[in-house]
Amino acid sequence: MNENKLINRLSKYIDSDYLFLTPSGTDAIIKSLRILTLPSDAEVIVPSFCCRAVADAVIKCRLKPVFSDVSINNYNISVADIEKVLTQKTAAVIVVHLFGQPATIDEIIDYAKRKSIFVIEDAAQAFGGVYKNGAKLGTLGDIGIFSFGYEKIIDAGGGGAILTNRNDFAVEFKKQVTGYKNHKQWTERLDFLMNSIDDNLSIRRENAILYKKHLNINLITHPEYLNGLGTFFRYSCALNYDCRSKLIEELKRDGELATTLYSQPLHAIYGNPDGNFKNTDSIASRIINMFVRSPYTGEYIIKITDKIKKTLESINE
Repeated sequence: MNENKLINRLSKYIDSDYLFLTPSGTDAIIKSLRILTLPSDAEVIVPSFCCRAVADAVIKCRLKPVFSDVSINNYNISVADIEKVLTQKTAAVIVVHLFGQPATIDEIIDYAKRKSIFVIEDAAQAFGGVYKNGAKLGTLGDIGIFSFGYEKIIDAGGGGAILTNRNDFAVEFKKQVTGYKNHKQWTERLDFLMNSIDDNLSIRRENAILYKKHLNINLITHPEYLNGLGTFFRYSCALNYDCRSKLIEELKRDGELATTLYSQPLHAIYGNPDGNFKNTDSIASRIINMFVRSPYTGEYIIKITDKIKKTLESINE
């Protein structure tokens, strides 16, 4: 496997000036933070509603993660959320495009520039997703990261990537990302799966549309996804009643599966219960996620959504 050819292929698809392969998405975040050479007491804002690996990466760099609430409408961090936790020690914000759907990254970047803080785009769940101006997610901030691990948009069994359009950062990344072993285990699969990336994204979008259509009931609140933008890692929505455990139990009994990412938010994991996390707590307690990737089909989606509707209606009679 010629890694340079793969890197060029990925860079061209994403339209990034510089792209570097890493062992994982978490490693990509760690390296991104380290090349920023932040002060030892620097704070990095992280949305509380996301994968704990994001916070772990900040901690591994001996920086302080400061958790923010998220928007009730799309489960992502916004400028308003950042403003509430910004301090004089804030040096960077990690913007997670959760479940493949974009945060308002243009607004966040404008705000960050005014406050002189760095923006790292975590597009681990959003490979191939686009934003309002047609730019691929991950290319808009100072640095972007991808993951090609388990169940990501491209599941290569491992690996990640860093991308940037800043030459000064690229020079530093080149010093950090050489000499890895075992790249071959996932780069060959990644290269192969890139052959079908557009079909992959199309299937995910079509399936997500079906979920929303067939779960259009007053027992469920759907997020305000930006039409035609982003992509879909899972299709996620929130139950309007406290019945999630019963629903998951009923689905499992019939051999069906819905997940509950991220039912334990980061502020709870890391012992920070005193902040204002009203939206995060609400979403975390009510969210369900459905699979959209191939081989899940329209027939399957109709089957599981019918089961969800019947179960919710029986619970709430």
